[in-house]
Amino acid sequence: MKESITDLQMRVTYQDDTIEQLNTIVASQQHELHQIKTELARLRELIEEIKNAQPAAQGEEPLPPHY
Repeated sequence: MKESITDLQMRVTYQDDTIEQLNTIVASQQHELHQIKTELARLRELIEEIKNAQPAAQGEEPLPPHY
């Protein structure tokens, strides 16, 4: 009986360690995801700025105001 309690204690210790490692990984990935979302939003803004700054191509008529 004493051996099974010791085995269970060891298992719990390993599980606690694994949970802590996974928590660290998830927190790191969450931080990276936030950075990626921020960069993506900025890239979208830059693309819009570039699109709006470009003059109409030669030979093409500008779009009517309702577009």
